[in-house]
Amino acid sequence: MRRFFSGLVLLFGFFSILRGEALLKDFNINEYKNMYQITVSFDHVPVYKEMTLESPMRIVLDFQETTMTPPKRTVAIQRPPFREIRVAQFSPTTVRFVLELSEKLLYTVSKNQNSLIISLPYANENTVDTVERFVDVKVAPRKESVTLTRVKIGTPVKVLNERDNWLMIMLPDGQDGWVRKQSIRL
Repeated sequence: MRRFFSGLVLLFGFFSILRGEALLKDFNINEYKNMYQITVSFDHVPVYKEMTLESPMRIVLDFQETTMTPPKRTVAIQRPPFREIRVAQFSPTTVRFVLELSEKLLYTVSKNQNSLIISLPYANENTVDTVERFVDVKVAPRKESVTLTRVKIGTPVKVLNERDNWLMIMLPDGQDGWVRKQSIRL
């Protein structure tokens, strides 16, 4: 029985290809610089219509002449600004992609080879690449304190103590020093 259903799925996919329909393969969320990017992959990019709906805020893309298997998929994200992604075979030839958000954000949709990319800026970002490449580690929790060393962004550290807007950290080499709280992603 399982082989029968597997055969039907393959046969359905084969007939979709013969009709020239696109096949939605996958989607994923990534962070790039100061934005989120949701990449929707196809065997070839279909014609699509986009719209936004409110209450709750949703970005909706209808992919025309497109199929997907299985015919429905929901992924709960629960990480602001995202709530969930729903993808379903809306009609026999249309797949609907719904990105539900916790707040209204500007977005763009662009093509890249066999993918569509939905880009949304971080909610509090106004500029690109504002993060410094290095963080100064101070001897004491004061701006005018002597700089002990500089650490590259992304270096794993252990937080030992907190004072006002400063964190005492231990570096991978065992040294400890102070950095501004906003320099560390916990």
